[in-house]
Formats: sequence, structure tokens, C-alpha cells
Amino acid sequence: MALLPRFFIYEDAALDHSALLECVPAWESHDQSAEVAMLRQLERLPTRTSSPADAALFVLPLFPYLSVLAANCSGSTHLLRMEAAAASLHASRWYRRRRGADHLLVTNTFHLHALRPLRPLLLNATLAWFESPTAPRRGPGKLAAASFWRCTLVVPYVPSPFCRQQRLARPYRSCAPGRRRSSVFFQGSLNVTSIRLRLASVAALPDARIVDVPRAAADPPGGVEACRRDDESSCAGKLEFARRMLCSDLCLVPKGDTPTSSRFYSAIACGCVPLVISDDLKYHLPFARRVNYSFVQYIRERDFMSDPARAVGTAVSRLQPRLPALRAAMREAAPDLLFDEDGSRVAENMLIEYSESCQPARESHRSR
Repeated sequence: MALLPRFFIYEDAALDHSALLECVPAWESHDQSAEVAMLRQLERLPTRTSSPADAALFVLPLFPYLSVLAANCSGSTHLLRMEAAAASLHASRWYRRRRGADHLLVTNTFHLHALRPLRPLLLNATLAWFESPTAPRRGPGKLAAASFWRCTLVVPYVPSPFCRQQRLARPYRSCAPGRRRSSVFFQGSLNVTSIRLRLASVAALPDARIVDVPRAAADPPGGVEACRRDDESSCAGKLEFARRMLCSDLCLVPKGDTPTSSRFYSAIACGCVPLVISDDLKYHLPFARRVNYSFVQYIRERDFMSDPARAVGTAVSRLQPRLPALRAAMREAAPDLLFDEDGSRVAENMLIEYSESCQPARESHRSR
């Protein structure tokens, strides 16, 4: 078994954001909530230590993204919570010992303004984020240029919780009886990027399903629990999105504002082979040294832009005979990439990556 660092999760009240889960009970429906999913896995790992003196890594149990969503919650605001966290961290002897070089914050949000009070304290730290700021990318790359921390670990987005919910409801068939199967599927806002604008022409292909959802309606609030308890209509879009993925052979993953996309992970969770239209995504995949990504299929951006329907149609025809093998490879990789998969290894993979890429050289606190 690979070596994992012994780690300590801070227990100070100002660094404990678990109360925010009451303010955002449907956190699992937000793809930028990896901070919560990862902490839940870390809490159960055997290399966690209750003694900071024995730790090679210090984990900050902060939820910056959830804090922004929660806004005024539990008698505090996002700014007050982050300022209190910064003050507590600054006073920590374990932080001061190495100026945060052995500290880790998990947050896959692109709302970097959420970290503003903590920024001076994270300059020497490691961030588990949704892509690599130093990897190749086409386009302006303004978000990556805004990164300010020492080292980055790429971690997955949180997939749609409805994929697992629907799979458990029908363990022997992914597609509900009476629903139409699709050869290729996309649901999202088309009027966002030049690539997405051209997706409309793909709808003419046999058994293709392209669903345009205005951006304002693409991310309704709520989740599995919220649907059961409060507002079923608020979750209908996300539930239907998962059901359509479960009934599709190939799911298009076009380039968005950045090379990565949460729909890549939702496709895997729903058993839909991802057909990627983003030349740079392969440079931003998590745990690339230990995950077999042979199931991921690509269409070059220039081929798609030249003739979208032809590029996608050719790929669909080429991949149809390979679908069983691709699905099998995807299922094998799922525990390494999905937080909610049985036997998920996401947190373990992140710790291994930390040991290999981000851990300061002068450390020896490891265990098998």
C-alpha cells in the first residue's frame, strides 16, 4: 500500500465550519462542495492523528464555498467567519512552526474572493483545487493566474447526487422503463461559449438529445433531501439531468469557462461515457498517475468547431462497439474519482499526491 502522511485536523472552534451544514443541508447538490465530501472521508482514515506533534500534515476543516452560500447563518456572516478563522490560524503554534508549508485547505470553488481574509496565511500552503494553475490551457486563464498558494492538488468536483440515488432505486437497469435512450446527450446553457453555441446542430443526429437550459435556471437550489422536504420543483432540473444521463450512451463534456467541468464527474457517476470537447482537460485530471483514464474519449476542438454534427456523429459511430469495454473501465475508475461511490478512495489519492508532490522535504512522519 502506498505511504500516507499522518495528518491532524484542526479542532479549534473558529476553524470548524461543520455548523454550516445546517444552513446548507443540500450541500451535496453543489458541485463545488468537495470541501465537505473530502473532510468526511478524511475523518475516517486510519492515518488521522489526534496529536498535532505527530502530524506531517495539518488539514483546515473550513468550508469557504459553503460559507458563501450560507451568508448570514448561525449568528455570523461569511466575512466574520473567515476573519475568525484567519485569526485562529495565525495564532496556532503549528502554523507558525513552518509558516503553513505543511497545511492543506480543500476547496474546489472558483470563487477565490471567498478566501480573501485567509490569503496571507495560505501563501505557503497547499490547496486541493479543481484544476492545475500551471498546466497548459488555451484562453485567457484569468482564474488560474489568480492562484496564490504554494502547491496545488487537483481533486474532483462533486457529481450529481441524483446519479447514485437513481442507480440505487433501479440497481439492475440504469434507464427507467419507458424512457427514451440517447446515443449522445448534453444538457446545459448553450449561449455561454463558442463551443456550446455549436452544440445545437448536434441535435439533428439520430437519437441525440441536446437540452438548452438558460444559465439562470441551470443551477437551481436544493438537493436530494431538499426535494423530499421542501421544494420538489427546485430540484426537477437536476433530477431530470441525471435521469437523462442514465439513459445515454455518451455524454458531451464541452469546454466551459475553464478546461474542466463538473459534468465530467456526473457522467461517470451516471454510467455515461464522457465525450470531451476540451483539448486541455487531460492536463487537469485528478490523480493521473494512478487512475486509468482510457474510458475518456475526446473530440478535438478544431474538428468540432469546423463541423459539429460530423465530428460528434463520427465519434458516436466509432465508439458504439466499444461501449461495454469503456463502461467497464469507467466503473473500475469510479472509486478513485467519485466521493459517493462505494469504497471511494478520493481522500487517500489526495494524500498520496500530497506526499509525492507537495509535502515539504523535511518530513518523515508517515505510516503504511
